[in-house]
Order: sequence, then structure tokens, then C-alpha cells
Amino acid sequence: MTSRTLWWRVGFMWGIGGAFLAGVWSGGHLERARQPWGREQLLSTALDSVRVNFLDSLPEEELLRRAVSGMLRELNDPYAALLERDGMASYRGTLRGESQALGLLLRMRGSSAVVRRVLPGSPAATAGLSAGDLVLAVDGRKASDAWLTPRPTGGVPDSSGQVADSVRLEVARLALGDTTEVTVVRARWRPPAVSEALLAAEGVGYARLTSAASGSAEELERAVEGLLERGARSLILDLRGNMGGLFEEGVKVASLFLERGQVVASLERRSEAGLQPQIAKGSRWPALPLAVLVDQHTASSAELIAAALRDHGRALLVGEHTYGKGLVQRVVALNGQMSLRMTTARWLPPSGEPITRREEKNGRVTGGLAPDVLVAPAGRLDVAAVPASLSPAMARTLSDAVDGVVLRAMQDGWAGAPLPLLERRSRDLLAAALGTTVPDSLRRASLVGDGTRVSVRRLLEMTREDEALWSYAALDDAAFRAALDVVAPGLSTAAPLASAEAAGPVAARDSVPNDSVAVERLRLWTARRFAGRRLDGPLPDSVATSRPAPRIDGRLRAATPDTLVALHFAGSPFQPVDAVRGKVRLADPSGAPTMIEARVVARLPFRAPLVPAALTWRGAEWRHGWAYLVVLSTTSAEAHPGGFAGWRLAPVPTRAVRVAARTR
Repeated sequence: MTSRTLWWRVGFMWGIGGAFLAGVWSGGHLERARQPWGREQLLSTALDSVRVNFLDSLPEEELLRRAVSGMLRELNDPYAALLERDGMASYRGTLRGESQALGLLLRMRGSSAVVRRVLPGSPAATAGLSAGDLVLAVDGRKASDAWLTPRPTGGVPDSSGQVADSVRLEVARLALGDTTEVTVVRARWRPPAVSEALLAAEGVGYARLTSAASGSAEELERAVEGLLERGARSLILDLRGNMGGLFEEGVKVASLFLERGQVVASLERRSEAGLQPQIAKGSRWPALPLAVLVDQHTASSAELIAAALRDHGRALLVGEHTYGKGLVQRVVALNGQMSLRMTTARWLPPSGEPITRREEKNGRVTGGLAPDVLVAPAGRLDVAAVPASLSPAMARTLSDAVDGVVLRAMQDGWAGAPLPLLERRSRDLLAAALGTTVPDSLRRASLVGDGTRVSVRRLLEMTREDEALWSYAALDDAAFRAALDVVAPGLSTAAPLASAEAAGPVAARDSVPNDSVAVERLRLWTARRFAGRRLDGPLPDSVATSRPAPRIDGRLRAATPDTLVALHFAGSPFQPVDAVRGKVRLADPSGAPTMIEARVVARLPFRAPLVPAALTWRGAEWRHGWAYLVVLSTTSAEAHPGGFAGWRLAPVPTRAVRVAARTR
């Protein structure tokens, strides 16, 4: 081969290669020209245009941050967010169950704040603050001003997440009568996930799980073990206000009460085909009688727990529709300063029905988990609050009077007295305090009854353990009472106000005038109260007859405000009335009968389920009870605007019935 031929071939090959590369370059250039949305080009061009042409200059980092935030908004993901350094540290701390709060539960009193509780292990506890202390000033400002305009923290978390910051409090010690200054140093600490674990009634344990953060399942396991060792034979698990946490932790909590191998939930991810079932592994109490309290703030992992226990027939849900969040988020780090939080998976309960967001329109609630026993509203009782139905002026009057009682008890040293003495002294002081401000005697008597309950609850919160407080306060928590009825029908946290002997003989069913309209209204209310489950049928004579006083549990909706419903769980009806006149005596929850004119106009037997999907022919799966429709006089209703929830129908003593019969 000649050299000329060789060079010709080399030139030919270079020509082909050059044409190929030119075609590739030209094709890519044309593709980019046709597709201006290509990689980074649109974002880069937009950022350059804004940086060069926008009227007000912004740093490039700020432009990037706003661009990413805008992209997340367009995803229509309500849980997506751009987390910067401080926000990321806070979010991770929440998932670990950590807090930067001081650990104080306060209630405003004029320009100061009363310390209701100091959480164990908190910075406030380390500083030596105690329940009952009166916070007068915060960093030199009045406590009321600090409450309305919180002081921004000046501390910046270091690499370990610690915050170097402190708060200076001027505190009055009510019990000692002196004033001191306390410095509380902010620090990350871990509040207990199980905020309360106690025996709420004989054989009934109560555990409140406030989060599903890391380690919550182990903490709940220890709490339930302790309750069972103390004699608990059933459990009320309170998930009200629990906004969730880690998906995996929710699976662990539910597994404690399920059979090993049962499906707790199933994950649905874009990156994986099909559903990934999450299996119960750490089974501990698969047969423990259980009721679960939920409300509109029960969300995410807490809903996962409730749904799994409901779908496997392990528990009835008591309360109201939950929040409705069946999604899982993941955090992706962008750099050392910013991270993305976005939804990456959906979880389905064992039933396979997706959890949708709770909505309320025209009084109808959809979405979330529907309770088996409906109690609305079901929010947890604030033990320091006066009845919400009072007018603002009357609420302030009663709260101020109660504060006076509490201050007197702390200063005079009888705050730790036995419960009957607390009630008697509180009642006497309130009657004297309200005597000059509330001239109407009937309204004053009602306010004294309400105020006595609130006074004792506030004192117990400051001076006793949770068990003493909750055993007393539980009667005022409608959802808790309903859950107690589920796990222990007929059992009460308080002794009956009247003995069975005083109740007199059980009257015949037709001795109470049952107007058909009144019975129908009562039937509809009872059906709503128990979420529309089957409530009719005969009451077997074999059911044990226990006759605590029927408890007033609600008002008929779309009816006059003076129409009440009282519930009694037993096999036989409880007759609290004079059989001739139909009048009843109401007793407030503090224990003293209050002579308020009322009468029973209808009585209805009903059945409610003890387990989900209770079968009508299995008597052990149902509880039996009687509902009473009670009508107050207009004067009585107006005199007690706080309502009658937790009150009881007191029986007319046997002697009174006989005397009334002789006079006729």
C-alpha cells in the first residue's frame, strides 16, 4: 500500500468521525433549542434574570431558598417544607422526643402566672420551681406581657443541638409567703412519652401516650407492665392530642397489643411495586381488654395505632373523628444548611381503606378514623378550667373566686387535707365569696357546685400525684367516662351518691310516662352517642344488677337546652323518681345533692357493643343500659349555664316515697 493510499484512508476515517461528532453536537443543540425546560437551564436562566434585572437585589442564597420553597408549594404536599439549620435541629429533636421548652404548665392569673405543674426532668425542675409558685415577672417584664409577646430565644443550637440560653423568673412562694428569683437554663431534654400511667378505677389502668417519638413503645411497655402488677385487668389508652411521630414507632406500639405476625399497616411507595406489609413482632398483651381514646388532634402514627387495634378487633375507639393523616415523610439533606421534608409514602391500615383528611361541613364530619363510640367534642379535660359554657364575665368571676380559695388553702396549710375536707372548705369559701357578687340564689348554688370541683382539681394538681387528681377529675371528662363504660360497664371512679337500699324498689316500665316523641328523640340521641350501632333488643334478666346513680351524659341536639340525657349501665332500670310525680333530684359531681327541679319524661333500654362488630346473639359482646330523658324547668336551666355533664340523678329516699304515698 502506497503512502498516498494510506493517507487517503486516514482522512476518510477522520471525516466520518467528524461528521458523526458534528451530528451529535447539532442534534443536542437542536434538542436543547426545542426543549428549553432541560436540565437546570430554566432555573439557571430564571435566577440569572432575576439577579440582573429585579428592582430590589437579593443574595443568591436567598434566591435559591425561595426557588426551592416555591417548588415545594407547587407539589400540593401540605407536609413538604424547606428546613434550615434551626428548623432541622428542632424537627429531629421532635422525632427523638426532645424539647427545648422550660417544662412548666402555667395558668394566667391577672398580671401573673400560676405554676400548675413542673414536668420531671425539665429545666424548670432542675431550677427548683414547684407547682403552686406564682410567676410575677419574666426577665424583668410582667408575666402577662411575656405571655402575650413571648421573648425570642437568643440562643443558637450548637453541633449537638444544645441551646445556651436562660430565663430569669421572679417567683412568689405562696406556701412560704416570700419572693425569690429563679434562673432557668434552657437545654434539650426528653419529656416522658407516657405522661400519665395510673389506676383510674378498680382494675382499670389508664395510660396517656403523648407522642410516637423514638423510644415511646418501650416507655409504654414499662408503664403497662407497672399497671398490670398493680392489679389492672383492662386498659384505657389515651391518644388524644397525640400528633404522631415515627412510623416505625407506631408499628411497635400497636404490636404490643396484637398477635405476632398480624399486619399492623402496609406501606405504599412510588419506588417499590405493591404494598409492603409491616408485621407485628413484639406482641405482649394480645388479649388485654382495651379501649382507645381519640380526638381531632390524634394524627399520623397515633392514627396508625388506633386503626390497627380497631381493624383487628382489639379495641373500640372512643371519642371523635381523628385528624386524617395516612402519609409518611422523609427528610433529604441538600447541604449543611438546608434539608427537604416531603411525603414519600402512604400507609394503609389492615382494612386497606386509605385515611383521608378530616373535614367538617354543615355539622357533618368526614375523614379520619370514625370512632365506635362517638363523644364530641372529645378533647381531654383541662382540670384547671372553669366550664366553657359560662359567659366570659361569669367565667372570670368564678375563676377569681376559685383562685382565692386556692390561695387561702396554700397559705393556711390545708391544701393537702383529705378530699372531703377540701370539698367542704372550698364550698364554704366559695359560697361566701359569691354571695355578694351573684345575687340569684339558684345560680349562685350552681356556681358554687362548679367552683368546688374546679377548686379541688386545681389543689390536687398542685399537691398530689396524678392518680389522685385523675380519679377525682375523671367524672368531668365525657370521653374518658365512655371509655370506662366500655372496659368496665357499670363501674364508676366515684362511689354512688345514694346506696341501693335508698333507691327503693324498681318500678314497672310503664310507671314513667313514655311519650312517643320523647322516646324517639331519646333513641336517636342514644344511637348517635354510640355511632349508630345496634342498640335495641331485650335485656336479659341474668345481667347482674348494680345500681349506681345514672350519670347525666349530654344534651339532646336540636332540642331545647333544658333537655338532658342520663345513662345507667345495668340489667335492670334504676328508678330515681317519685313514681307519682316523676320528679328527680340532681346531685353535682362534688357529692352534695343540689335541689334542682327536674323530671324524667322517657326511659329507653339499649345495648352497646363491647367489641367491634358485636354479634347480636352473643350476649357477652354487649353491655346493657337504660337512657333517661330528663327535662329541667327553664329557671333551673338558666341558673346553671355551665351545663350538667357529670352530674347524677339522685334517688328520692325510700322514706320520702312512703310519706308522699301516704299523703295521697
